Amino acid sequence: LQNFDVFIVSDDAAGGKLDYLINFTILGWVNMTGNGILISSGADGCDNNPVITKGHGISEDTDNDLSFYIGINASTRKMCFDMEATTSANNPVLSTTTFDNGELHHFAAVYNGSTSMIYVDGILESSLAWAGTPTINDSHDIGIGRSCNHQTCNNGAFNGTIDEIAIFNRSLTT
Repeated sequence: LQNFDVFIVSDDAAGGKLDYLINFTILGWVNMTGNGILISSGADGCDNNPVITKGHGISEDTDNDLSFYIGINASTRKMCFDMEATTSANNPVLSTTTFDNGELHHFAAVYNGSTSMIYVDGILESSLAWAGTPTINDSHDIGIGRSCNHQTCNNGAFNGTIDEIAIFNRSLTT
């Protein structure tokens, strides 16, 4: 995807759902070319250019909470991986790598059932162990380059290239 294109995935299109409560991995390549349109993951979360999301900060209740949110902050250029607990608490994890314009980086966002982790170019950069149950919000589609809620996928926009996104229903690390 390049420069404000959007790709939308219904996570039950193949007849099954990703099991966010156990563990998962989302990975891909990104190359920012400029600031896009920011969208927030919610209170105490991230305010980013969306890379791949399943929801965003609408209101703090389980009907609107996000399942996951991966984006790049416009000012710090750090990647943020956020998940929301059923208590509506955000749990952001930030990269240490700066995603400058024109630089291609590989990322992996991992949740292993108790810890959120973010890898950049194969290196674990940050992790957060947290208690609680992640929100599973089936009313949100998965948006690549945009953020989807239960009504639309016309929220935020990534300016750059997003490539080879893969979602696994398991943690690819220990």
